[in-house]
Amino acid sequence: MRHDYTSELSYYTQGELLPLSVFYVDGDHPDKLFHDHKFVEIVIITRGKLIHIAGNQCCEIKKGDVLVIPPGVIHAYDHAAGAGVLNLIFDNNKLPIPQLDSGEFPLFGQFFPKDKESGQSVEPLINLNDEVLSQVISLINRIDDEIKSSRPGAMFYSLALFMEVLTVISRTGSLQTPAERPRFLVGDALRYMNRHFFEEVTLSKLARISCMSERSFQRHFHQALGCSPMEHLLKIRLRHVQEQLITSDAEIGEIALNCGFYDSNYLCKKFKAVFGITPSQFRQKKQLPNKK
Repeated sequence: MRHDYTSELSYYTQGELLPLSVFYVDGDHPDKLFHDHKFVEIVIITRGKLIHIAGNQCCEIKKGDVLVIPPGVIHAYDHAAGAGVLNLIFDNNKLPIPQLDSGEFPLFGQFFPKDKESGQSVEPLINLNDEVLSQVISLINRIDDEIKSSRPGAMFYSLALFMEVLTVISRTGSLQTPAERPRFLVGDALRYMNRHFFEEVTLSKLARISCMSERSFQRHFHQALGCSPMEHLLKIRLRHVQEQLITSDAEIGEIALNCGFYDSNYLCKKFKAVFGITPSQFRQKKQLPNKK
């Protein structure tokens, strides 16, 4: 496939500490400019309609549609004259999002695809009605304003607003009609994983909680979150590891046991594979300046 350029997040963030940025194309998006990027892109169509092309697929998208473009996906738009395209871009590997009970949102995992083989690409994730669309646009404009400001706590507040955007969209997605709900069948298992991540969690137990066979459960889970149940469980555990590394002085081995890992070596291996640094290095980078 034709490939015109690769977009880097650093072009938009201009060296900011937070790997998050906003850019808006108002009515003059170039047609068939095929590109990919090294970040996740949440695309919100604010007005009009256009054609989205990725791989050998294309789809008409319109006002209110929300797309998630994973890193590495080559895509472009066509017939885009007059359309408004609002882009919220971020580096999922570096953005410090706390996991907490976000797994209870069936759509939430779709915002964090690992690569071009996962997540949404051509089809919209959801269509927002005018009221919710207006709310989301307002929140994203506030993110942009905060990122560009020099106000105290601007990065902190930008991250809070970003989480609110994901929450508004995810809650809207949870209100889909029954015919559109196959991805929501794993909600009980998600709640269990979030509440019992520090225990031994098996695929068979999660399938029983969801009243499915293991095979059906894995299929529905992947449709809902774009990854396997065990991959999602690892994400939950690693988020809790990050939180404990920042907020406590506990030894790595103790944190490993607290978060469901059977030993510190296994935790270190998985942590470095996902984040590119060891838990100790992460703790050193995130330590408060006045912390001993």
